[in-house]
Amino acid sequence: MNSHDYELLLASLKSRIVGAHQNATLAVNAEMIALYLHMGTEILLRQKRNGWGSKVVARLSADLQSIFPGIKGFSVSNLKYMKSFAEKCPDGQIGQQAADQLPWFHIVVLITKVRSTEHREWYARETLANGWSRAILEDKIKTEFRSRVGTAVSNFGDVAVRGGRRNRGVSTCTSITRTVRSTASNNSSN
Repeated sequence: MNSHDYELLLASLKSRIVGAHQNATLAVNAEMIALYLHMGTEILLRQKRNGWGSKVVARLSADLQSIFPGIKGFSVSNLKYMKSFAEKCPDGQIGQQAADQLPWFHIVVLITKVRSTEHREWYARETLANGWSRAILEDKIKTEFRSRVGTAVSNFGDVAVRGGRRNRGVSTCTSITRTVRSTASNNSSN
């Protein structure tokens, strides 16, 4: 057995297994989100059509938990989240963003803590782009991160920019040094 060939085989299989696992996880998440949207939609429709009150959610929760004792996700609060999801995102989209790309409790955070559809879409997009955990997403919402993006005050306003990006090399340090020296000499002459 050629050890180099074996290492290549192992690396290839490992990569394939990891990829298949990730794809399976994404498929399960997408199916779960679709199920939750369907359940929320059905609850909404029945409540509107039949005039059912909120007690039906509690009864439905108890019955589903009894029928499916090993499956989590059928608590009263989660059924209410499903209903809210169906109200706020009836097409399964958070703005232009497919909700099934996010974990369920990220969606719950978005539908319960962000009122504006536009803001909800922005946070969903940023969560996917930056891989935010639920805790980070909650913190970003709490601190109104969206309204602060691009508005931070910078001490480097006069630093040369090359190709649309700040030059982080020697010239940046030189510019900072010049600014500090200039400020120091102005202060000493006063």
